[in-house]
Amino acid sequence: HIAAAALCLDMPEGLTRAYMGGAYRDGTRVADIDAGLWSSLLLENRENVLRETRRLQDSLKTFQRALETGDEPFLTTLLAQAGHNKQNL
Repeated sequence: HIAAAALCLDMPEGLTRAYMGGAYRDGTRVADIDAGLWSSLLLENRENVLRETRRLQDSLKTFQRALETGDEPFLTTLLAQAGHNKQNL
């Protein structure tokens, strides 16, 4: 829910449904939530949520480094590993 909400905090200018891909719709689907309820739930589970948001930040930074350096083999490896992890769920 936090990742979906973060994607919706700073939406690209001019973004409309006509230009929105399916992945963006899927990734932001759960952002429209009961904000009061979810604030309470997130705070009640604060330590676990903080740990997982740090893990997400680390993963995003890893992708960012691969893109910044133009390291296509590493980027391919990251994407393949993510796909493998998803398939094994």
